[in-house]
Amino acid sequence: MDARTAEGRRDREQFRDTGKGSRGGRLRSAVYDATVTCVTRLRARPDKADELRELLGGLVAPSLHGRGCLQFQILRGLGDRPEFLIVERWRSETQFRRNREAAHVASALDLAAGILEAPVQESVYRQVK
Repeated sequence: MDARTAEGRRDREQFRDTGKGSRGGRLRSAVYDATVTCVTRLRARPDKADELRELLGGLVAPSLHGRGCLQFQILRGLGDRPEFLIVERWRSETQFRRNREAAHVASALDLAAGILEAPVQESVYRQVK
């Protein structure tokens, strides 16, 4: 079994049969701790906020098309603050890590290094029951 087949099997195993449901079918319920949510905070130098916005915007499409991506949003602080958040949700930690290792993310982080005022802050979470 190759790695993608094994990963697909793990993804399917993230659901369990509860034995309940409407229309005579069985309700499938997600195991709550299977998905991974990452919140990344980036603060640009004041004169580089628009440049960082453009750079981060280039991450959205390739990440959303990545296997297992459920959400990928770029948020900017109110009042034109040079602070940005990336909020992303993935079906599994494996898929999240794979996106982190992708060329488009590595390239963006390299380019961002010169326009950031502070180090990138990243927090990764799992949903609790």
